[in-house]
Amino acid sequence: MFSQRFKLVPERLFPNQLGIMTGPQEYRGQHVVLWWIDSFLGSNAVKDWDWLRDSYLEFAARGVAVLAVSRETTAVNKGFADRLQIPFDVLSDPDQFLAGATLGVARELNHGGLFLIDPEGRTVKWSMGSQIADDVKRLTAYLDARRLIGDRIPTVNVHQLVDGNPLTFNVNHLFAGKKVILFAVPGAFTPTCTAEHLPGYVHQSEMIRKKGVEDIICLSVNDPFVMEAWGKTQAVEGKVSMVSDGSGHFSRAMGLAIDLLAVGFGLRSKRYAMIVDDSVIVHLNVEDGLGLGISDASTMLELL
Repeated sequence: MFSQRFKLVPERLFPNQLGIMTGPQEYRGQHVVLWWIDSFLGSNAVKDWDWLRDSYLEFAARGVAVLAVSRETTAVNKGFADRLQIPFDVLSDPDQFLAGATLGVARELNHGGLFLIDPEGRTVKWSMGSQIADDVKRLTAYLDARRLIGDRIPTVNVHQLVDGNPLTFNVNHLFAGKKVILFAVPGAFTPTCTAEHLPGYVHQSEMIRKKGVEDIICLSVNDPFVMEAWGKTQAVEGKVSMVSDGSGHFSRAMGLAIDLLAVGFGLRSKRYAMIVDDSVIVHLNVEDGLGLGISDASTMLELL
C-alpha cells in the first residue's frame, strides 16, 4: 500500500547505463516514477524484473517519465538494461543517496522501492517491498485522476434538497464564476465520513473561506433526503453544502466511481477532494482506498 510523503527531491545528477549524467530534476514539469532496484544479479534477474519493463508502457502512455536507480556500477546497470531491453535510464547510486533522500532517512535499502515525484519535484507517494507490482495498478489509477487537472467539470445533473423539496440542476450551477472546494465521500453516515471527513470541513470552513473559497460542497452517491439528514447531524448550515449524486452520474463522469457491491454499498464515489475555479479543476487529491489521508480539510486548506 502506498504511503504519502511531500518531500522535495534534491537536485543531483547520476550516471545512467551509458555513462550520461542525469537525474529526476531533468524532468521537472512532469510526473516521474523512480524505481529503486535492490539487486538484479543472478539467473532470475530478468524474470524478477520483466514486469518493470512492461509497466513502463503504462506510465509512458500517461506522459510520465520513468527512471530506475540501483547501487550497482554503470557497467552492471548496462548489462541489466540490455538483457531486459529497458527503454529508460538506470542510474548508478552506490551510496544510496537518492533512495535515502527520497525516503527522508539515510538507511540501507535491502528491497525494491517505487516512488512518485510530482511536477514540482516532490516525492508524493512511495511503496516498498514485495507488494510493489500490485501497487503499480493503484499508481496508474492515481495518475489517471491527476490527468483531470485543467479539465472542466463534467456537465451532468446533481440533486439537492431546498426547503424540503428535491431539486435537480446542472452541476455547473455550483461552480461557474467562483472558487469552490468539493469533497466526495463513499457514503453518508458511514464511520470515517461522519467522524472525520465532513466534520473537518465544518470546523475549518471559516479558514477555507478566508482563502477566497465561496462554497464548500460535500458530495455522495446518496439521495438528497439522506444528504440533508446527515448534514443536520453535523451542523453544516452556512458552512458546507450537501449535494446528492444519487445515480452516480457525476462520479462516473469524473471517472471516480467505485463498485462496492461486494460490501453491500453498490456504486459509490471514491473519496477525494478538489479545488475548482470557475468550473476548471485546479487541484485534485484522490485517496488510494476508503481511508482519509490527502482529501481532508487541512490538506486542501494548505493548497489554497
